[in-house]
Amino acid sequence: MPKIYFCGLTSSKLVRGDESVGNTSTLSAITEPTQIKHENVTDVEIGWDYLLVWKNDKLYVSGQSRSQDTAAGLCPLEIPGHPKVALKQAIAGSEHVTLLTNSCDLWVHKMQSNTWKVVPDFISCSDEGGRKEHVIKVVQGRCTVALTNAGHVFNIPVMLNNPETVEFVDIACGFDHTILLAKNGDVYSIGMGTRGQLGHGDLEDCDEPKLIEALAGLKVLQITASGWHSAVVTDQGDLYTWGWNNRGQLGLPDVENVTAVPTLVDFKSQTGQSIEINIKKVQCGNAFTICRTDNGDFWGCGSNKYGQLGLTKNDSSSTKQFVRLKFNNVNGQIQDFKCREWGTCIYAVN
Repeated sequence: MPKIYFCGLTSSKLVRGDESVGNTSTLSAITEPTQIKHENVTDVEIGWDYLLVWKNDKLYVSGQSRSQDTAAGLCPLEIPGHPKVALKQAIAGSEHVTLLTNSCDLWVHKMQSNTWKVVPDFISCSDEGGRKEHVIKVVQGRCTVALTNAGHVFNIPVMLNNPETVEFVDIACGFDHTILLAKNGDVYSIGMGTRGQLGHGDLEDCDEPKLIEALAGLKVLQITASGWHSAVVTDQGDLYTWGWNNRGQLGLPDVENVTAVPTLVDFKSQTGQSIEINIKKVQCGNAFTICRTDNGDFWGCGSNKYGQLGLTKNDSSSTKQFVRLKFNNVNGQIQDFKCREWGTCIYAVN
């Protein structure tokens, strides 16, 4: 079981070090990766000001103003009347939690009112093999988008007008836009484009999935988005970013505000020399980006206001150029990481 570390903005007592009951709404900036030491935690989902904590297939909330929160900082999150339902995925939204069960049902829990509702079945077709089409992944910004086993995408409950013959294999969501990875490595986008986040070379909105022409001919392996920016990794280990760059989150120091075209990131050493780096994974937070190389090095750029880059305040409050991230207080070998909202989770093993 990995050790999980968190840095960034949260009200969770699991990383604040606050053992007292109550006062769970207090927000803290965790400026260095701090281990979540609660027993048997297998994964964490990052919300704007709280964490969703997995213990195998059981889910708990840590943070926010929850009267039933305990001194341990955890509150069970179970579907009323269905306490034994196994959960597959959880999305930590700003106002509600969206749950995908192992039986492919979708439930929405409104945090403040503590109310639940099941999402009516919005899929009416079967895939080519005659199997029932079902949701395999959900992402959420200001809307909720679902990917199915047949490669179709729904802005729930409406199916997007997928380009003919295109099968999507992954989706990622910012505040107002969604990017979609096709099986052949092409990337499409849809939604609001006012900050260049769609990558079409303009600031126009787009109501249907549209191919990002600047990436055509490249085979993209991984996509990510958050806030108003996006990033992808190609099979050559190159990193492309685009969208809003108000805090340097694109890692493109020559871009003052917005770039509406995916742009290759040039990594540089401390002496300012360009260096060859093979990127394996990238993650976007609201105004920051972190990536990992094939040799296990981490690089980050953008806002570090809440410590989400794992840099101390003495190091930087923001950086427009990708810089090496040390994560010195993480014990063990880092296996994986994730970014979302204003936080970062790091997974390590001894």
